[in-house]
Amino acid sequence: MPQDRKRIYIIGTFENSVSLDNFPSAHSTIGEIMEHGLPTAKTPFIRQLLSKYALSELYGKSIKDKRGGVSNIHSWDLETKGPLLPEQKAILNLLLKERRKKKWAQEHGIDWMDGKPLTLDQIKTFYSNENWRIGLAT
Repeated sequence: MPQDRKRIYIIGTFENSVSLDNFPSAHSTIGEIMEHGLPTAKTPFIRQLLSKYALSELYGKSIKDKRGGVSNIHSWDLETKGPLLPEQKAILNLLLKERRKKKWAQEHGIDWMDGKPLTLDQIKTFYSNENWRIGLAT
């Protein structure tokens, strides 16, 4: 999302005075400055990303492992560390959601923070499967 930030320009000289009369001002829209029709860069990461998603599916997406939501693509969605089973992806998404709950900070007696690390015992309270270790990194 575009941001509006006020700018302050400080100009100084030892000998000359500087006039700021007729200081040039320019305004542009994002559509005017966006580049179109350029070829996609060819890097290993971009090849991997485009092997999972069409370019048109990437508009409005973020690539990060900090939060969930439909606008995020996570490293496990791209399988950057190797192939994953659907159950492994499911537990990673569940962990991302669960670790944001205030109850975990309260349990540790600390102020709430987004993304509290969880212990295996805490994970077992919301994820149960007789083969539950399949969803955890080894």
